[in-house]
Amino acid sequence: AEEKRLWQQKVKSLPSKKKIEEYRKRIKKIQLSMKKGDINNILQGLQDVQSLKKDINHDISTTRKTLRDFDMDYSRLKSRTMELNRAVSRDALRLSKKYSLSPKGLTHITQAILGPEVSTWAARSIKWYKRISPLLVRSKKYANGTELVKPIRMRGIDVHFREKNPLPDFLIKKAALSISTKAGSIKGKIQDITPDQDILGRPLVFSFKGSQLKGIDYVNINGELNHVSPTNSEDSIKFSIKGYRVSEMSISHNKNLPIVVKSGLIDLNGNLSLKNGKGLEADVISKLRSARIETTGVRHASLLESTISSALSGIQGFWIKITLKGTLDDYKASITSDLDSVLASSIRNVVAKQTALLKRRLYSAILNSTQAQTQEINGGLKDLLGTRTIITQRMGELASILSNMPQSDSNKGIGFPFQR
Repeated sequence: AEEKRLWQQKVKSLPSKKKIEEYRKRIKKIQLSMKKGDINNILQGLQDVQSLKKDINHDISTTRKTLRDFDMDYSRLKSRTMELNRAVSRDALRLSKKYSLSPKGLTHITQAILGPEVSTWAARSIKWYKRISPLLVRSKKYANGTELVKPIRMRGIDVHFREKNPLPDFLIKKAALSISTKAGSIKGKIQDITPDQDILGRPLVFSFKGSQLKGIDYVNINGELNHVSPTNSEDSIKFSIKGYRVSEMSISHNKNLPIVVKSGLIDLNGNLSLKNGKGLEADVISKLRSARIETTGVRHASLLESTISSALSGIQGFWIKITLKGTLDDYKASITSDLDSVLASSIRNVVAKQTALLKRRLYSAILNSTQAQTQEINGGLKDLLGTRTIITQRMGELASILSNMPQSDSNKGIGFPFQR
């Protein structure tokens, strides 16, 4: 509106139709005067032609500059309109990226879903280790590799003199075991059971195997408790379980996203070590295959959970790696899995549809909010096009008048009326 008002004022300052008509009348008057053949009239007519041409050229120059200024303003306004339209699209795209789901944002979904279950499993395993280890290894204190024995005041103590061939208090060289489970019998052996490994010079070694079990294809567990050097001890275990059949196994108790493996097979491989009773390191890889996963009873709290629930129903398997580092009382658990990429792949189409829908809605909302401004600018552009037509018409009329004026160029002659 402001631009329209300004240009209406500028158009008023241009040569009017009345002024252009006066130019035509002046030309006719000059032509009539010069046709009389009087030398004075001819000379006066030539002076009038020069004066008239000067006036018309001045008006043409002014009109041409006005047209240039107009084109610059029009181009600027048109750029503003285009930029406004682009801004609407950019804002819609930016907001849709910010608030819509993205497969790239699912890089830690496994940690969020399975983290609590992993923490529970780790705490339970460490609890059992703390219960069992005191039964297998005697607690002793050492300084610079020498055992420290603190006598109790006012009591006698047994004095152990250096033995030529020392022996542990007790020693079970080999024990064969058969562990009966619901799946069947797992057989194994334990060697060198003693609380005095530093005397024996050998660690406790164990191994267990089972095959053709009910619901399990294969089990293999082996390890050692090495306290031969009490100040540099290390307990380690390696295990492999293949074809463990599971059903109705909950892997997430999240109230908004409960995940249950209705049926499937699990392969489990891992190794754990504990150095000097403090340095804990563990790596466990679990592979779920031929699975049927359900998220029944889901109370969807968000679009993310709803999308994940839908995607999980189409997944038949995934692997997960659990890593523990730290101490028995202060450890850090980390989880990596292809479940992130599997979920990202499964929900890509869902994400694309949701993003496209959100983008359309945002575009419509932003467009509505800027509609008045856009309409005003577009209307102004349309009105200004009419203004340009007026300017070009005025300049065309002036140029036409100039081209039809009598010649006064000395190189072309004076242009006397009696010349042929």
